[in-house]
Amino acid sequence: MPEVDYTANIEVPRPTVWEFVRDMNNWAPFATGYQSHEVISDRESVWTVKGDVGPISRVTKFRVIITEWVEQERVAFTVEGLNEPITGEGAIQLADSEPDGTKIHADAGINFGGSLGPIISPFIGPWIKSGADDLVTQIAVALQPDYEKPEKPFFLVAWFQALMRLLGGGSAAGSTAESGTAVAEPPSVAAPAAPVARPTTITAPEPAPEGTRPGLRVETLLLGPSLEQYSGSSVGIAEIGPIADAARLIEELGFDGVTTPEAGHDPFLPLMIAAEHTSQIALGTNVAIVFPRSPMITAQIAWDLQRFSGGRFRIGLGTQVKGHNERRYAAPWLGPPGPRLRDYLLCMKAMFHTFQTGEPPSYEGEYYRFTLMSPFFSPGQIDQPDIPIYIAALNPYMARLSGELCDGVRLHPLSTYEYTRDVVLPAIEKGAKKGGRQRSDVDLVGSPFLVSGKDKAEVEAAKAGVKTQLAFYSSTRTYHAVLEHHGWGEVGRTLHQLSLEGKWQEMQNEITDEMLETFATVATYDELVPKIKERWGQFCDTIFLGFPPELLAEKTLVRDIVDEMHRP
Repeated sequence: MPEVDYTANIEVPRPTVWEFVRDMNNWAPFATGYQSHEVISDRESVWTVKGDVGPISRVTKFRVIITEWVEQERVAFTVEGLNEPITGEGAIQLADSEPDGTKIHADAGINFGGSLGPIISPFIGPWIKSGADDLVTQIAVALQPDYEKPEKPFFLVAWFQALMRLLGGGSAAGSTAESGTAVAEPPSVAAPAAPVARPTTITAPEPAPEGTRPGLRVETLLLGPSLEQYSGSSVGIAEIGPIADAARLIEELGFDGVTTPEAGHDPFLPLMIAAEHTSQIALGTNVAIVFPRSPMITAQIAWDLQRFSGGRFRIGLGTQVKGHNERRYAAPWLGPPGPRLRDYLLCMKAMFHTFQTGEPPSYEGEYYRFTLMSPFFSPGQIDQPDIPIYIAALNPYMARLSGELCDGVRLHPLSTYEYTRDVVLPAIEKGAKKGGRQRSDVDLVGSPFLVSGKDKAEVEAAKAGVKTQLAFYSSTRTYHAVLEHHGWGEVGRTLHQLSLEGKWQEMQNEITDEMLETFATVATYDELVPKIKERWGQFCDTIFLGFPPELLAEKTLVRDIVDEMHRP
Protein backbone atom coordinates (compact mmCIF):
# COMPACT_ATOMS: atom_id res chain seq x y z
CA MET A 1 0.00 0.00 0.00
CA PRO A 2 1.64 3.29 -1.10
CA GLU A 3 1.98 5.68 1.84
CA VAL A 4 2.93 9.34 2.08
CA ASP A 5 2.72 12.13 4.63
CA TYR A 6 2.74 15.91 4.55
CA THR A 7 3.29 18.56 7.21
CA ALA A 8 2.58 22.28 7.41
CA ASN A 9 3.26 24.79 10.16
CA ILE A 10 0.90 27.73 10.60
CA GLU A 11 0.88 30.69 12.97
CA VAL A 12 -2.48 29.84 14.54
CA PRO A 13 -2.95 28.27 18.01
CA ARG A 14 -3.92 24.59 18.11
CA PRO A 15 -7.40 25.11 19.69
CA THR A 16 -8.36 27.35 16.78
CA VAL A 17 -7.12 24.82 14.23
CA TRP A 18 -8.95 21.99 15.98
CA GLU A 19 -12.19 23.95 16.08
CA PHE A 20 -11.92 24.19 12.30
CA VAL A 21 -10.89 20.64 11.37
CA ARG A 22 -13.26 18.89 13.77
CA ASP A 23 -16.17 19.91 11.52
CA MET A 24 -15.82 18.05 8.22
CA ASN A 25 -18.01 20.58 6.43
CA ASN A 26 -15.29 23.21 6.90
CA TRP A 27 -12.59 21.38 4.97
CA ALA A 28 -14.26 18.69 2.86
CA PRO A 29 -14.33 20.90 -0.28
CA PHE A 30 -10.55 21.25 -0.06
CA ALA A 31 -9.99 17.56 -0.90
CA THR A 32 -8.50 16.87 -4.32
CA GLY A 33 -11.21 16.25 -6.91
CA TYR A 34 -14.00 16.98 -4.42
CA GLN A 35 -17.55 16.93 -5.78
CA SER A 36 -19.75 16.30 -2.75
CA HIS A 37 -19.97 14.56 0.60
CA GLU A 38 -22.79 13.28 2.81
CA VAL A 39 -22.48 12.92 6.57
CA ILE A 40 -24.15 9.65 7.55
CA SER A 41 -23.29 9.78 11.27
CA ASP A 42 -20.65 11.16 13.63
CA ARG A 43 -18.30 8.43 12.39
CA GLU A 44 -19.34 7.76 8.79
CA SER A 45 -19.51 9.82 5.60
CA VAL A 46 -19.75 9.13 1.86
CA TRP A 47 -17.64 11.15 -0.58
CA THR A 48 -17.73 11.70 -4.36
CA VAL A 49 -14.66 12.75 -6.34
CA LYS A 50 -14.19 13.50 -10.02
CA GLY A 51 -11.61 11.52 -11.96
CA ASP A 52 -10.08 14.21 -14.11
CA VAL A 53 -8.43 15.64 -10.97
CA GLY A 54 -8.06 12.40 -9.03
CA PRO A 55 -6.57 8.94 -9.58
CA ILE A 56 -9.63 7.67 -11.44
CA SER A 57 -10.82 8.78 -14.85
CA ARG A 58 -14.48 8.76 -13.79
CA VAL A 59 -16.66 9.70 -10.83
CA THR A 60 -15.73 7.67 -7.78
CA LYS A 61 -17.61 7.19 -4.52
CA PHE A 62 -16.09 5.97 -1.28
CA ARG A 63 -16.98 5.60 2.38
CA VAL A 64 -14.89 7.15 5.17
CA ILE A 65 -15.13 5.73 8.67
CA ILE A 66 -13.54 7.59 11.61
CA THR A 67 -11.64 5.05 13.71
CA GLU A 68 -9.96 7.33 16.26
CA TRP A 69 -10.85 10.73 17.70
CA VAL A 70 -8.52 12.42 20.19
CA GLU A 71 -9.64 15.98 21.00
CA GLN A 72 -7.22 18.63 19.69
CA GLU A 73 -4.71 15.97 18.67
CA ARG A 74 -5.71 13.38 16.09
CA VAL A 75 -8.43 12.06 13.79
CA ALA A 76 -7.84 8.72 12.07
CA PHE A 77 -10.00 7.15 9.38
CA THR A 78 -10.37 4.31 6.88
CA VAL A 79 -11.43 4.54 3.23
CA GLU A 80 -13.48 2.01 1.26
CA GLY A 81 -14.43 2.41 -2.41
CA LEU A 82 -18.10 1.94 -3.26
CA ASN A 83 -17.73 1.70 -7.04
CA GLU A 84 -13.96 1.15 -7.33
CA PRO A 85 -11.64 -1.42 -5.66
CA ILE A 86 -10.10 1.12 -3.29
CA THR A 87 -9.10 0.63 0.34
CA GLY A 88 -6.97 2.76 2.60
CA GLU A 89 -6.44 4.66 5.81
CA GLY A 90 -5.13 8.00 6.99
CA ALA A 91 -5.02 10.59 9.77
CA ILE A 92 -4.81 14.30 10.48
CA GLN A 93 -2.72 15.18 13.53
CA LEU A 94 -2.14 18.46 15.34
CA ALA A 95 0.76 19.48 17.57
CA ASP A 96 1.98 22.72 19.08
CA SER A 97 4.78 24.57 17.31
CA GLU A 98 6.72 27.64 18.35
CA PRO A 99 5.77 30.37 18.77
CA ASP A 100 2.03 29.89 19.49
CA GLY A 101 1.48 27.98 16.26
CA THR A 102 0.32 24.56 15.12
CA LYS A 103 1.90 21.78 13.12
CA ILE A 104 -0.66 20.05 10.89
CA HIS A 105 0.37 16.59 9.77
CA ALA A 106 -1.58 14.48 7.27
CA ASP A 107 -0.71 10.93 6.31
CA ALA A 108 -2.54 8.42 4.15
CA GLY A 109 -2.19 5.11 2.40
CA ILE A 110 -4.39 3.99 -0.50
CA ASN A 111 -4.49 0.64 -2.30
CA PHE A 112 -6.08 0.14 -5.72
CA GLY A 113 -7.15 -3.46 -6.25
CA GLY A 114 -8.51 -5.33 -9.23
CA SER A 115 -6.78 -6.06 -12.50
CA LEU A 116 -5.37 -2.55 -12.79
CA GLY A 117 -3.95 -2.58 -9.26
CA PRO A 118 -0.37 -3.65 -10.13
CA ILE A 119 -0.21 -0.95 -12.81
CA ILE A 120 -1.82 1.90 -10.91
CA SER A 121 -0.43 1.35 -7.40
CA PRO A 122 3.08 2.70 -8.19
CA PHE A 123 1.50 5.99 -9.23
CA ILE A 124 -0.76 6.40 -6.21
CA GLY A 125 1.95 7.50 -3.79
CA PRO A 126 2.78 10.73 -5.64
CA TRP A 127 -0.93 11.44 -6.17
CA ILE A 128 -1.66 11.04 -2.45
CA LYS A 129 1.31 13.30 -1.69
CA SER A 130 -0.17 15.93 -3.98
CA GLY A 131 -3.61 15.50 -2.41
CA ALA A 132 -2.26 15.76 1.15
CA ASP A 133 -0.27 18.82 0.09
CA ASP A 134 -3.37 20.51 -1.31
CA LEU A 135 -5.63 19.56 1.60
CA VAL A 136 -3.27 20.74 4.33
CA THR A 137 -2.41 23.89 2.38
CA GLN A 138 -6.07 24.82 1.93
CA ILE A 139 -6.75 24.24 5.63
CA ALA A 140 -3.72 26.37 6.47
CA VAL A 141 -4.85 29.19 4.17
CA ALA A 142 -8.39 29.11 5.60
CA LEU A 143 -6.98 29.68 9.08
CA GLN A 144 -3.97 31.83 8.19
CA PRO A 145 -4.55 33.79 4.95
CA ASP A 146 -0.88 34.78 4.69
CA TYR A 147 0.28 31.15 4.72
CA GLU A 148 2.76 30.69 1.90
CA LYS A 149 2.61 27.25 0.33
CA PRO A 150 5.92 25.69 -0.71
CA GLU A 151 6.10 25.12 -4.45
CA LYS A 152 4.79 21.71 -5.41
CA PRO A 153 7.56 19.37 -6.74
CA PHE A 154 7.38 19.45 -10.54
CA PHE A 155 7.65 15.67 -10.87
CA LEU A 156 4.14 15.34 -9.43
CA VAL A 157 2.69 16.91 -12.55
CA ALA A 158 4.37 14.41 -14.82
CA TRP A 159 3.37 11.45 -12.60
CA PHE A 160 -0.23 12.60 -12.45
CA GLN A 161 -0.44 13.03 -16.22
CA ALA A 162 1.14 9.62 -16.78
CA LEU A 163 -1.44 8.10 -14.46
CA MET A 164 -4.27 9.71 -16.42
CA ARG A 165 -2.88 8.22 -19.66
CA LEU A 166 -2.76 4.75 -18.10
CA LEU A 167 -6.34 5.01 -16.92
CA GLY A 168 -7.40 6.09 -20.41
CA GLY A 169 -9.56 8.98 -21.47
CA GLY A 170 -8.77 11.26 -18.55
CA SER A 171 -7.64 14.72 -19.58
CA ALA A 172 -5.09 16.70 -17.62
CA ALA A 173 -3.68 20.20 -17.80
CA GLY A 174 -1.13 20.37 -20.59
CA SER A 175 -2.63 17.50 -22.64
CA THR A 176 -2.87 17.60 -26.40
CA ALA A 177 -6.50 17.05 -27.34
CA GLU A 178 -5.84 15.71 -30.85
CA SER A 179 -3.46 12.94 -29.86
CA GLY A 180 -4.52 12.31 -26.27
CA THR A 181 -0.88 12.57 -25.24
CA ALA A 182 -0.20 14.51 -22.06
CA VAL A 183 2.73 16.89 -22.26
CA ALA A 184 4.25 18.20 -19.06
CA GLU A 185 4.89 21.90 -19.59
CA PRO A 186 7.48 23.75 -17.51
CA PRO A 187 6.12 26.35 -15.14
CA SER A 188 5.96 29.84 -16.65
CA VAL A 189 7.74 32.78 -15.09
CA ALA A 190 5.57 35.83 -14.46
CA ALA A 191 7.30 39.07 -15.28
CA PRO A 192 5.92 42.19 -16.92
CA ALA A 193 8.02 43.35 -19.84
CA ALA A 194 6.98 46.96 -19.38
CA PRO A 195 8.38 48.69 -16.31
CA VAL A 196 5.92 48.98 -13.44
CA ALA A 197 5.57 52.35 -11.73
CA ARG A 198 7.01 52.54 -8.24
CA PRO A 199 4.64 53.39 -5.40
CA THR A 200 3.86 57.06 -5.01
CA THR A 201 5.17 58.62 -1.82
CA ILE A 202 2.35 60.23 0.16
CA THR A 203 3.31 63.57 1.62
CA ALA A 204 3.70 63.20 5.37
CA PRO A 205 2.66 65.82 7.92
CA GLU A 206 5.19 68.55 8.62
CA PRO A 207 7.89 67.44 11.05
CA ALA A 208 6.97 68.20 14.65
CA PRO A 209 9.20 70.23 16.93
CA GLU A 210 11.69 68.09 18.83
CA GLY A 211 10.12 66.35 21.80
CA THR A 212 6.55 66.56 20.47
CA ARG A 213 4.35 64.10 18.61
CA PRO A 214 3.74 64.83 14.89
CA GLY A 215 0.38 65.98 13.67
CA LEU A 216 -1.85 63.43 12.00
CA ARG A 217 -3.89 63.52 8.82
CA VAL A 218 -7.57 62.81 9.45
CA GLU A 219 -10.13 60.97 7.35
CA THR A 220 -13.77 60.15 7.89
CA LEU A 221 -16.61 58.20 6.35
CA LEU A 222 -19.07 58.85 3.55
CA LEU A 223 -22.12 56.60 3.18
CA GLY A 224 -21.03 54.33 6.01
CA PRO A 225 -23.04 51.53 7.62
CA SER A 226 -25.26 52.29 10.59
CA LEU A 227 -24.95 50.46 13.89
CA GLU A 228 -28.24 48.75 13.05
CA GLN A 229 -26.62 47.18 9.98
CA TYR A 230 -24.06 45.43 12.18
CA SER A 231 -26.81 43.85 14.28
CA GLY A 232 -28.82 42.86 11.21
CA SER A 233 -31.83 45.00 12.12
CA SER A 234 -31.69 47.37 9.12
CA VAL A 235 -30.14 47.96 5.70
CA GLY A 236 -28.39 51.07 4.39
CA ILE A 237 -30.23 53.32 1.94
CA ALA A 238 -28.34 55.76 -0.32
CA GLU A 239 -29.60 58.93 -2.01
CA ILE A 240 -27.63 61.25 -4.31
CA GLY A 241 -28.48 64.55 -2.58
CA PRO A 242 -27.29 63.56 0.91
CA ILE A 243 -24.04 62.17 -0.53
CA ALA A 244 -23.22 65.52 -2.15
CA ASP A 245 -24.19 67.45 1.00
CA ALA A 246 -22.10 65.19 3.25
CA ALA A 247 -19.04 65.46 0.99
CA ARG A 248 -19.20 69.26 1.03
CA LEU A 249 -19.61 69.30 4.81
CA ILE A 250 -16.66 66.96 5.40
CA GLU A 251 -14.38 69.18 3.30
CA GLU A 252 -15.67 72.27 5.11
CA LEU A 253 -14.83 70.70 8.49
CA GLY A 254 -11.16 70.39 7.54
CA PHE A 255 -10.79 66.64 7.03
CA ASP A 256 -7.92 65.59 4.81
CA GLY A 257 -9.78 62.70 3.24
CA VAL A 258 -13.12 60.98 2.89
CA THR A 259 -13.58 57.28 2.19
CA THR A 260 -16.43 54.98 1.19
CA PRO A 261 -16.89 51.36 2.28
CA GLU A 262 -18.36 48.45 0.34
CA ALA A 263 -21.20 47.83 2.78
CA GLY A 264 -24.32 47.16 0.77
CA HIS A 265 -23.43 49.66 -1.97
CA ASP A 266 -20.73 50.11 -4.58
CA PRO A 267 -17.81 52.05 -3.04
CA PHE A 268 -16.79 53.88 -6.23
CA LEU A 269 -20.03 55.54 -7.32
CA PRO A 270 -20.40 57.90 -4.31
CA LEU A 271 -16.86 59.18 -4.91
CA MET A 272 -17.85 60.43 -8.35
CA ILE A 273 -20.51 62.55 -6.66
CA ALA A 274 -18.02 63.68 -4.00
CA ALA A 275 -15.48 64.59 -6.70
CA GLU A 276 -18.01 66.90 -8.34
CA HIS A 277 -18.96 68.68 -5.11
CA THR A 278 -15.51 69.09 -3.50
CA SER A 279 -12.19 70.54 -4.65
CA GLN A 280 -9.45 69.76 -2.08
CA ILE A 281 -10.24 66.68 -0.05
CA ALA A 282 -8.71 63.29 -0.90
CA LEU A 283 -11.18 60.58 -1.99
CA GLY A 284 -10.73 56.86 -1.44
CA THR A 285 -12.36 53.46 -1.16
CA ASN A 286 -12.22 51.82 2.25
CA VAL A 287 -12.16 49.22 0.86
CA ALA A 288 -13.25 47.86 -2.52
CA ILE A 289 -13.28 44.06 -2.70
CA VAL A 290 -10.90 42.97 -5.43
CA PHE A 291 -11.52 39.38 -6.46
CA PRO A 292 -15.11 39.82 -7.72
CA ARG A 293 -13.68 42.54 -10.02
CA SER A 294 -11.05 41.89 -12.68
CA PRO A 295 -7.90 44.05 -12.48
CA MET A 296 -9.03 45.88 -15.63
CA ILE A 297 -12.43 46.77 -14.15
CA THR A 298 -10.71 48.19 -11.06
CA ALA A 299 -7.95 49.92 -13.02
CA GLN A 300 -10.37 51.67 -15.39
CA ILE A 301 -12.63 53.06 -12.68
CA ALA A 302 -9.60 54.16 -10.63
CA TRP A 303 -8.18 55.89 -13.72
CA ASP A 304 -11.45 57.70 -14.39
CA LEU A 305 -11.88 58.78 -10.77
CA GLN A 306 -8.33 60.08 -10.73
CA ARG A 307 -9.05 62.10 -13.86
CA PHE A 308 -12.42 63.48 -12.72
CA SER A 309 -11.20 64.32 -9.21
CA GLY A 310 -8.13 66.17 -10.45
CA GLY A 311 -5.68 63.68 -8.95
CA ARG A 312 -7.35 63.30 -5.53
CA PHE A 313 -8.24 59.59 -5.71
CA ARG A 314 -6.58 56.92 -3.53
CA ILE A 315 -7.72 53.39 -4.22
CA GLY A 316 -8.17 51.15 -1.18
CA LEU A 317 -8.46 47.41 -1.81
CA GLY A 318 -9.25 44.34 0.28
CA THR A 319 -9.82 40.64 -0.35
CA GLN A 320 -12.71 39.66 1.96
CA VAL A 321 -12.87 36.06 3.16
CA LYS A 322 -13.48 32.94 1.07
CA GLY A 323 -17.09 32.42 2.14
CA HIS A 324 -18.19 35.94 1.20
CA ASN A 325 -16.40 35.78 -2.17
CA GLU A 326 -17.98 32.50 -3.15
CA ARG A 327 -21.39 32.72 -1.51
CA ARG A 328 -22.18 36.46 -1.43
CA TYR A 329 -20.30 37.78 -4.46
CA ALA A 330 -20.72 34.52 -6.42
CA ALA A 331 -17.04 34.85 -7.35
CA PRO A 332 -14.54 31.96 -7.64
CA TRP A 333 -11.83 31.56 -5.01
CA LEU A 334 -8.78 30.68 -7.07
CA GLY A 335 -6.13 30.36 -4.39
CA PRO A 336 -4.53 31.89 -1.30
CA PRO A 337 -5.61 35.55 -1.08
CA GLY A 338 -2.18 37.02 -0.32
CA PRO A 339 -0.28 35.78 -3.40
CA ARG A 340 -3.33 36.39 -5.56
CA LEU A 341 -3.63 40.01 -4.35
CA ARG A 342 0.08 40.52 -5.05
CA ASP A 343 -0.45 39.36 -8.62
CA TYR A 344 -3.55 41.57 -8.87
CA LEU A 345 -1.63 44.67 -7.80
CA LEU A 346 1.24 44.05 -10.21
CA CYS A 347 -1.21 43.46 -13.05
CA MET A 348 -3.12 46.64 -12.24
CA LYS A 349 0.12 48.65 -12.13
CA ALA A 350 1.05 47.25 -15.53
CA MET A 351 -2.34 48.46 -16.77
CA PHE A 352 -1.75 51.95 -15.39
CA HIS A 353 1.59 51.99 -17.18
CA THR A 354 0.01 51.01 -20.51
CA PHE A 355 -2.81 53.53 -20.09
CA GLN A 356 -0.29 56.33 -19.66
CA THR A 357 2.47 55.32 -22.09
CA GLY A 358 0.60 53.43 -24.78
CA GLU A 359 3.21 50.68 -24.65
CA PRO A 360 1.93 47.19 -25.55
CA PRO A 361 1.19 45.16 -22.42
CA SER A 362 2.93 41.87 -21.66
CA TYR A 363 2.07 41.00 -18.07
CA GLU A 364 1.94 37.27 -17.31
CA GLY A 365 1.13 36.38 -13.71
CA GLU A 366 0.10 33.28 -11.82
CA TYR A 367 -3.56 34.36 -11.67
CA TYR A 368 -3.84 37.29 -14.08
CA ARG A 369 -2.73 38.01 -17.65
CA PHE A 370 -2.68 41.39 -19.41
CA THR A 371 -1.36 41.18 -22.97
CA LEU A 372 -3.89 43.08 -25.08
CA MET A 373 -4.82 46.77 -25.24
CA SER A 374 -5.91 48.27 -28.55
CA PRO A 375 -6.09 52.09 -28.80
CA PHE A 376 -9.88 51.97 -29.06
CA PHE A 377 -10.20 50.57 -25.52
CA SER A 378 -7.45 52.58 -23.82
CA PRO A 379 -8.66 55.34 -21.47
CA GLY A 380 -5.69 57.50 -22.51
CA GLN A 381 -3.26 59.65 -20.58
CA ILE A 382 -4.14 61.67 -17.48
CA ASP A 383 -2.31 64.48 -15.70
CA GLN A 384 -1.79 62.57 -12.43
CA PRO A 385 -1.12 58.94 -13.43
CA ASP A 386 0.45 57.82 -10.13
CA ILE A 387 -2.65 56.64 -8.29
CA PRO A 388 -1.83 55.82 -4.65
CA ILE A 389 -2.72 52.22 -3.81
CA TYR A 390 -3.72 51.18 -0.29
CA ILE A 391 -4.61 47.70 0.91
CA ALA A 392 -6.36 46.49 4.04
CA ALA A 393 -4.08 44.44 6.27
CA LEU A 394 -4.51 42.45 9.43
CA ASN A 395 -2.34 39.38 8.89
CA PRO A 396 1.44 39.41 8.35
CA TYR A 397 1.36 38.57 4.63
CA MET A 398 -0.85 41.51 3.72
CA ALA A 399 1.21 43.81 5.94
CA ARG A 400 4.41 42.66 4.20
CA LEU A 401 2.74 43.18 0.82
CA SER A 402 1.79 46.74 1.74
CA GLY A 403 5.38 47.48 2.69
CA GLU A 404 6.71 46.05 -0.55
CA LEU A 405 4.28 47.37 -3.16
CA CYS A 406 1.80 49.88 -1.78
CA ASP A 407 1.55 53.56 -0.94
CA GLY A 408 -0.52 52.94 2.15
CA VAL A 409 -2.01 50.32 4.43
CA ARG A 410 -5.39 50.47 6.12
CA LEU A 411 -5.34 48.80 9.51
CA HIS A 412 -8.43 46.82 10.37
CA PRO A 413 -10.37 48.30 13.32
CA LEU A 414 -9.68 45.03 15.16
CA SER A 415 -5.93 45.63 14.95
CA THR A 416 -5.20 46.62 18.54
CA TYR A 417 -2.22 48.67 19.69
CA GLU A 418 -0.46 45.51 20.93
CA TYR A 419 -1.19 43.46 17.82
CA THR A 420 -0.11 46.31 15.53
CA ARG A 421 3.12 46.76 17.48
CA ASP A 422 3.96 43.05 17.72
CA VAL A 423 2.73 41.69 14.38
CA VAL A 424 1.74 44.29 11.79
CA LEU A 425 4.57 46.82 12.03
CA PRO A 426 7.41 44.28 11.84
CA ALA A 427 5.75 42.77 8.78
CA ILE A 428 5.41 46.16 7.05
CA GLU A 429 9.07 46.87 7.73
CA LYS A 430 10.06 43.47 6.37
CA GLY A 431 8.08 44.09 3.18
CA ALA A 432 9.51 47.58 2.78
CA LYS A 433 13.02 46.18 3.04
CA LYS A 434 12.21 43.61 0.34
CA GLY A 435 10.97 46.39 -1.92
CA GLY A 436 14.01 48.59 -1.29
CA ARG A 437 11.93 51.11 0.63
CA GLN A 438 11.50 52.57 4.10
CA ARG A 439 8.59 52.13 6.50
CA SER A 440 8.05 55.90 6.15
CA ASP A 441 7.20 55.38 2.46
CA VAL A 442 3.95 53.72 3.54
CA ASP A 443 1.03 55.79 4.84
CA LEU A 444 -0.19 53.84 7.88
CA VAL A 445 -3.89 54.52 8.41
CA GLY A 446 -5.28 53.63 11.82
CA SER A 447 -9.01 52.98 12.17
CA PRO A 448 -9.72 52.71 15.90
CA PHE A 449 -13.16 51.95 17.23
CA LEU A 450 -14.44 55.07 19.01
CA VAL A 451 -16.60 55.12 22.15
CA SER A 452 -17.15 58.80 22.77
CA GLY A 453 -19.63 61.42 23.90
CA LYS A 454 -19.93 64.85 25.51
CA ASP A 455 -19.82 63.39 29.02
CA LYS A 456 -19.41 60.09 30.87
CA ALA A 457 -23.10 59.29 30.54
CA GLU A 458 -22.97 59.58 26.74
CA VAL A 459 -19.78 57.52 26.66
CA GLU A 460 -21.46 54.79 28.67
CA ALA A 461 -24.49 54.86 26.37
CA ALA A 462 -22.23 54.51 23.30
CA LYS A 463 -20.60 51.29 24.51
CA ALA A 464 -23.40 48.97 23.40
CA GLY A 465 -23.20 50.08 19.78
CA VAL A 466 -19.44 49.59 19.55
CA LYS A 467 -19.71 46.21 21.26
CA THR A 468 -22.08 45.25 18.44
CA GLN A 469 -19.45 46.25 15.88
CA LEU A 470 -16.73 44.39 17.76
CA ALA A 471 -18.85 41.26 17.95
CA PHE A 472 -19.64 41.44 14.23
CA TYR A 473 -15.98 41.56 13.18
CA SER A 474 -14.78 39.14 15.86
CA SER A 475 -17.14 36.44 14.59
CA THR A 476 -14.99 36.10 11.45
CA ARG A 477 -12.44 33.31 11.86
CA THR A 478 -9.92 35.06 9.63
CA TYR A 479 -9.65 37.77 12.29
CA HIS A 480 -9.26 35.42 15.25
CA ALA A 481 -5.48 35.82 15.24
CA VAL A 482 -5.98 39.17 16.99
CA LEU A 483 -8.25 37.61 19.61
CA GLU A 484 -5.76 34.80 20.16
CA HIS A 485 -3.01 37.40 20.59
CA HIS A 486 -4.93 38.69 23.61
CA GLY A 487 -6.08 35.29 24.91
CA TRP A 488 -9.71 35.67 23.74
CA GLY A 489 -9.79 32.91 21.16
CA GLU A 490 -12.70 31.15 22.81
CA VAL A 491 -14.80 34.32 22.59
CA GLY A 492 -14.17 34.41 18.84
CA ARG A 493 -15.28 30.81 18.43
CA THR A 494 -18.46 31.50 20.39
CA LEU A 495 -19.21 34.55 18.27
CA HIS A 496 -18.64 32.59 15.08
CA GLN A 497 -21.16 29.99 16.18
CA LEU A 498 -23.72 32.66 17.08
CA SER A 499 -23.27 34.22 13.64
CA LEU A 500 -23.95 30.86 12.01
CA GLU A 501 -27.16 30.67 14.03
CA GLY A 502 -28.16 34.18 12.94
CA LYS A 503 -28.15 35.51 16.51
CA TRP A 504 -26.65 38.87 15.55
CA GLN A 505 -28.35 40.88 18.26
CA GLU A 506 -27.15 38.55 21.03
CA MET A 507 -23.50 38.65 20.05
CA GLN A 508 -22.56 41.91 21.78
CA ASN A 509 -23.12 40.21 25.14
CA GLU A 510 -19.87 38.27 24.60
CA ILE A 511 -17.78 41.47 24.46
CA THR A 512 -16.52 42.46 27.92
CA ASP A 513 -15.57 45.95 29.05
CA GLU A 514 -11.94 44.82 29.15
CA MET A 515 -12.13 43.84 25.49
CA LEU A 516 -13.83 47.13 24.66
CA GLU A 517 -11.04 49.14 26.32
CA THR A 518 -8.44 47.13 24.39
CA PHE A 519 -10.02 47.46 20.96
CA ALA A 520 -11.54 50.94 21.23
CA THR A 521 -10.58 54.45 22.26
CA VAL A 522 -13.00 55.22 25.10
CA ALA A 523 -13.12 58.93 25.92
CA THR A 524 -15.24 62.04 26.12
CA TYR A 525 -14.82 64.45 23.23
CA ASP A 526 -12.43 66.56 25.33
CA GLU A 527 -10.24 63.50 25.99
CA LEU A 528 -10.50 61.94 22.54
CA VAL A 529 -7.57 63.45 20.66
CA PRO A 530 -4.99 63.06 23.45
CA LYS A 531 -6.00 59.43 23.89
CA ILE A 532 -5.83 58.70 20.15
CA LYS A 533 -2.42 60.33 19.85
CA GLU A 534 -1.11 58.54 22.93
CA ARG A 535 -2.10 55.14 21.55
CA TRP A 536 -1.70 55.59 17.79
CA GLY A 537 0.45 58.67 17.25
CA GLN A 538 3.71 56.75 17.38
CA PHE A 539 2.58 54.33 14.62
CA CYS A 540 0.15 56.06 12.31
CA ASP A 541 0.43 58.82 9.73
CA THR A 542 -3.33 59.07 9.20
CA ILE A 543 -6.27 58.39 11.50
CA PHE A 544 -9.70 57.41 10.27
CA LEU A 545 -12.44 58.79 12.51
CA GLY A 546 -15.71 57.06 11.69
CA PHE A 547 -17.98 59.85 12.91
CA PRO A 548 -21.71 59.28 12.30
CA PRO A 549 -23.71 61.94 10.37
CA GLU A 550 -25.33 63.29 13.53
CA LEU A 551 -21.93 64.06 15.03
CA LEU A 552 -20.68 65.72 11.83
CA ALA A 553 -23.58 68.12 12.24
CA GLU A 554 -21.85 69.41 15.40
CA LYS A 555 -19.59 71.58 13.23
CA THR A 556 -17.68 73.48 15.90
CA LEU A 557 -16.97 70.34 17.91
CA VAL A 558 -15.79 68.31 14.93
CA ARG A 559 -13.72 71.14 13.49
CA ASP A 560 -11.95 71.52 16.85
CA ILE A 561 -11.22 67.78 16.97
CA VAL A 562 -9.79 67.79 13.45
CA ASP A 563 -7.67 70.88 14.14
CA GLU A 564 -6.30 69.30 17.32
CA MET A 565 -5.43 66.11 15.41
CA HIS A 566 -3.48 68.20 12.90
CA ARG A 567 -1.40 69.93 15.58
CA PRO A 568 1.88 68.36 16.78
